[in-house]
Amino acid sequence: MSLAGMMSTFSKLFGLDFCKISVEDFSEFGPDHVMTWHPDVVVFSVWEDAANGGDFLVYLCVDLFPRAHK
Repeated sequence: MSLAGMMSTFSKLFGLDFCKISVEDFSEFGPDHVMTWHPDVVVFSVWEDAANGGDFLVYLCVDLFPRAHK
């Protein structure tokens, strides 16, 4: 199953919304803020039913690619 497929399944089962946070969006957290430990890491904010004003739940960091010393 792909990452998109897993997120779609969790969305349907649990009413979660996954919003990808781009590298450009990191600057909103402050000029020196580092959101990830490697440029290949993708970050999502996870919300409970965001369409209806749901609550923020967690940041999901996805680090899928192999690399040395990982």
